Amino acid sequence: MNKLKKYLSYVFVFVMVVSCGLSPETVTVHAAAPVAISAEKLTIKEDQSKTLTVKNTTKKVDWKLNTTKYVSYNVVKKNQISITGKQPGVTKITAVVGKKKFTCRVTVKEKAQEPDLLTYANDVSGKMTAPDFWAKLSEQPDQVLASTAEIAKINAAALANKNTCMHDLKNIPETYDGPALRESLAQELIASANREAYYANGVQVDKTSYFSDIKNNILQSTSATTNAAVKYAICTKRTELKWCPTNDYIGYSATDTDDEGVNSALCINEPMVIKAQTADGRFYWGYAGNCTGWVNAEDVAICSSKAEWLDAWDVNPKSKNFIVVTTDRLVTDTYFYSKDISAKTLTMGTTLKLAKQADIPASLDGRNDWHNYVVYLPTRDANGNYVKKIALIPEHSDVHVGYVPYTERNLLQIAFECLGNRYGWGGSLDAMDCSAYVSSVYRCFGFALPRNTTWQRAMDDCVDFTGKTDKQKKKLIEKASVGSVLYFNGHEMMYLGSYNGKLYVISALGSVMDAGDESVRSVYNVAINTLDVKRRDGTTWLANLTGMNDFSR
Repeated sequence: MNKLKKYLSYVFVFVMVVSCGLSPETVTVHAAAPVAISAEKLTIKEDQSKTLTVKNTTKKVDWKLNTTKYVSYNVVKKNQISITGKQPGVTKITAVVGKKKFTCRVTVKEKAQEPDLLTYANDVSGKMTAPDFWAKLSEQPDQVLASTAEIAKINAAALANKNTCMHDLKNIPETYDGPALRESLAQELIASANREAYYANGVQVDKTSYFSDIKNNILQSTSATTNAAVKYAICTKRTELKWCPTNDYIGYSATDTDDEGVNSALCINEPMVIKAQTADGRFYWGYAGNCTGWVNAEDVAICSSKAEWLDAWDVNPKSKNFIVVTTDRLVTDTYFYSKDISAKTLTMGTTLKLAKQADIPASLDGRNDWHNYVVYLPTRDANGNYVKKIALIPEHSDVHVGYVPYTERNLLQIAFECLGNRYGWGGSLDAMDCSAYVSSVYRCFGFALPRNTTWQRAMDDCVDFTGKTDKQKKKLIEKASVGSVLYFNGHEMMYLGSYNGKLYVISALGSVMDAGDESVRSVYNVAINTLDVKRRDGTTWLANLTGMNDFSR
């Protein structure tokens, strides 16, 4: 049948030619142009775009990428796409038209960079210090990784897990045996002071007499009874939680860069449950959400009741009646008449409730509240009691109403707010150590993480790397969400992504041997590096990894 049609068409053409007086030799019949792809090989640079077309078809084209790691694409027409380079590498794009397939091999080359003005770890460049650099490498940077309800379940599981050493502050018994606790704290102090040499403010001390004096300061407190009532406290300034009740800078050497007396740090409006006080009245001992220790009494305010205490800090994660600080630190405005709310440092993860309309004054220190968030700020009176005050936070400040949606892009943005900040053991030096940094970032999304690396590593659903090869670890990490927390003994970091075949992380780190370098560097900053960097023993961070928490659900 088809042959007959073809034959008849030739006859028709011949008749038309003759009837028009043309010679058959002057007529050429053109066959339809074949369907083809515009390029079988394509080379582009990072962030550069080029089009790829399937020619000579009016049919819809289905485009397929074998990986989204190196390029992304947008459909321009039904037979054309625009390809954009993401990172160096080679990938393949397949165009499907009916039963036909066409392929194009795309090579992405690194874009030329201006010389960096700052110094970085090997394999790190200035372009990598922008959150969007890593967000564009993600397949779904704006997808919510865990809902408010799912985060609440993670928090509840951490609280129920005894190995995380978390504290359910709301349900701590309201009475305790004061003398027994006092004795236990004194003995714990001496047991903790188990090194041969200690330095106070850079000067070596006699260990026995130094810690005996502090022990007596604990034991000689006479206010506690066998049925003592706990006190409910709110931090009124950023402060430290210590294992040793002293304001001396405790070191293991005359030049120790860490204050070894610090357990953790607490931010403004963070709650505590207090159970003990030193004889001189200068320190309280108690529980924070993920740690215990001694805190300067002048840095906290005692609430008149548990209800007042809960009202100060307890928020509904789903509500929008509070703000959370999403930068490393912001400082409240300076006030002349209201000194107790003036120039207060609010650190990352701090939450403050928004004031009710009825509580907002017509004037605050001579100011109106236009373009400001009006919040409650905790203060203490002359007797150390809690007083709730009104304060203003400018609209431009890096804060978010309610917890921040937990996405990769948001996590990157918040984590990079601390890039270059100094490292501080336990939160000393008004800084953060590795686990405090991670906890502070995640607090902005409503997570309540355990205090240190060991306790976070003990959380439910932590991926165990024990017995796995470097290749197997790399495979698991590359599948994880951006921001997933990686652990080895003594350190933790957040995963940024894979670029040019290398795995990148960000962390508050101390000392490290850079990739390709044999000398130990005392970095002591929040920094980006690859997992090829090494510990003092010459082994890579990748080889030392013991586990990973990917909190996406």
